[in-house]
Amino acid sequence: MRRDSFTSLQQPLAKRLRPLVYALIAMVAFILLLTWATLQVQTALAGFLNGESLWSKAQKQVTIDLLNYAATGDAADYADFQGNYAILEAYRSAREKVLSGDFDYDEVEQDLRRGGAIAVAIPKAIFLLDHFADSYFMEKALREWRASDSAVAKLKVIADELHRSYADGSISHAEIVRQRNRINRLNKLIRPHTNQFSMALAQGAVTVGRVSFVSVMVLSAAAFFLWLLMARRTLAGIRSSEERYRLLFDSAADAIV
Repeated sequence: MRRDSFTSLQQPLAKRLRPLVYALIAMVAFILLLTWATLQVQTALAGFLNGESLWSKAQKQVTIDLLNYAATGDAADYADFQGNYAILEAYRSAREKVLSGDFDYDEVEQDLRRGGAIAVAIPKAIFLLDHFADSYFMEKALREWRASDSAVAKLKVIADELHRSYADGSISHAEIVRQRNRINRLNKLIRPHTNQFSMALAQGAVTVGRVSFVSVMVLSAAAFFLWLLMARRTLAGIRSSEERYRLLFDSAADAIV
């Protein structure tokens, strides 16, 4: 008889504690979800920063390669210029395709792969370009990036002119000096845009990292606080029930008498 009574009391207690267990599981899952989302954003930004470093390096290197090629006519310098220019074109092509709003995903992915972007970050980078191009830091970075396009294209024109002149042997010392001066002028136009582009992305990454961290901390604290309130109410209800049972059992002898 006592065993049946104990079992009947134990089952309601387990049922009343079950919501606390479910709420705790939900809270842990919520925190893990927030952490996962933060990691996804950081991975996407890592992809952009990786792309930015490759793009910036290629942007600087094309000038160096072209200056060397103008001075020496060495085919290796021209090949290096072509390789770095191809990286710039790959990123520019991917950017314009995504920002057009109507693009083939596989084509953009291939462009970014040719540019050397981190494979795992490519889908997230495309997502950010597609959905957050109008955000403050992204818009600023993209504006600086686009502002350098015309100067980079002129470097390609100079490279082709030099290549034709060296191929037919018609180049003169005066022409070499003139072309090198053109390259240096274009480099002075490109460099500030490259620096501002890098700065905008770095500031954006820092800001997003801080916001993500604070958001996870605040929402996690709020979830934990709500769970504590729920636990307090549940335990208070259980304590009240225990007091009623204790009063009932304590009064049983008097009732029997």
